Amino acid sequence: PYMVGDFFGGIPGSASTVVGPFVENTGTIAKQFLLEGYRQENFNGSTIIIPNQHFYGPPGGGGLASAPGVVISSGGILQTIPGLVRTDANGHATSTQPQFLALSTGQALPIGADVFDQGSQIYAVHETLNIVLPNPGESGAGLIGIPKIAENTSPMPRDRVFFNYSDFRGVPLTMTGVNVSRLTPGFEKTFFDQSASIEMRFPFASTLNNTIVADGPASAGDVQFGDISLTGKGLIYTDEELALSAGLQLALPTANALNVGLADGTRLVRIKNESVYLMPFLGGLWTPGDRFYTQGFLQFQVPANSNGVYVNNTFNGGPLTAAGSIQDVPYVFCDLGTGYWFFRNDEGSGITGFSGTVEMHYNASLGTSETVTAGAYRIGSAANSVEMLNGVIGGHLYFNQNLSVTAGYAFPFGNPTDQLFTGELRVFMNYTFGSQRFRTPPLL
Repeated sequence: PYMVGDFFGGIPGSASTVVGPFVENTGTIAKQFLLEGYRQENFNGSTIIIPNQHFYGPPGGGGLASAPGVVISSGGILQTIPGLVRTDANGHATSTQPQFLALSTGQALPIGADVFDQGSQIYAVHETLNIVLPNPGESGAGLIGIPKIAENTSPMPRDRVFFNYSDFRGVPLTMTGVNVSRLTPGFEKTFFDQSASIEMRFPFASTLNNTIVADGPASAGDVQFGDISLTGKGLIYTDEELALSAGLQLALPTANALNVGLADGTRLVRIKNESVYLMPFLGGLWTPGDRFYTQGFLQFQVPANSNGVYVNNTFNGGPLTAAGSIQDVPYVFCDLGTGYWFFRNDEGSGITGFSGTVEMHYNASLGTSETVTAGAYRIGSAANSVEMLNGVIGGHLYFNQNLSVTAGYAFPFGNPTDQLFTGELRVFMNYTFGSQRFRTPPLL
């Protein structure tokens, strides 16, 4: 039988500061304006000043602010908007900061007060936008997950076509979690007298949209294509009870880029999907008798390169500019399962076999996640490392010597902050062809 597997993929999503708060110089006014459109509100016990979209300052820009972010209220009391900074077109803080006039809610300016002349600077205020970016190191592939070798695979080379379905509950792609349904068709073909094989997988999923609206609701249920996997596997040892194999899985960057924007269409961030993953593995299958079997894999996932990060520092609809690159962390996967044949008939038709299985899967990162900081942006994951243990129970039902249906349920143990799902249902179908079908050691 094939291993059921457990993994979604990637470090859990965490809040990244995508924008602000900061002040941006957007040009000059063509005529006199009155300063207007401010409101004062209480937030978590503190008074904050919230400008409505734009404010206007004196031509020199500086004003009387004693420090970045200082707000002078109509009563002469100094108040601050934490982190509020005037920036230039490149997103860098300027040496002088503008003056603010804060009014209480419902309070009107006296007629003729605070009039700024033609040529005064126009500033736009961007409030803080903290959103969950689902593992920026994986870009759009993180919305689908990169399946590892232990998902519906045997250490033995096989001739087969297959279809995998995984229903993940509560994947931390947003603050509240998203349900992801991943489907993966694929095939495996042996060569060298069935001692080696090549396998390809083509994952796609109903998941979070790859364009995230920072100031709007999350859009889930969109169909996204993932990274195609190409795997080579070969036997390195066999005897009457034991088979050992080794191979390399490649995850190719075929998923979409990860984008962040505003509801008005303004683009903020683009993380290209450019990383190729090298995933070498060792596999083993032990069959000490006709009924019991144990199998497992040891695999590493290593990104060969990073993903480019591009940000919008002007907020005027202009092009995104390069801000750096971000690379996913390496992982180690340890997968072990044992099973028992309750019924097996290698010569019959109809229902020809049933086996049950129990699996344990240990997944851990081998480094700390990277962060890209550019101007008002901070893109990265607060979860520097993860370590998770998942259990699986399942069963395999066989029909007519060449068709198998597998169902299993995966559940996490341990630290909930590292968990990639709250529960997962897996259903696989495999159709084998050629002279060898449900074979186990020795090679016949």
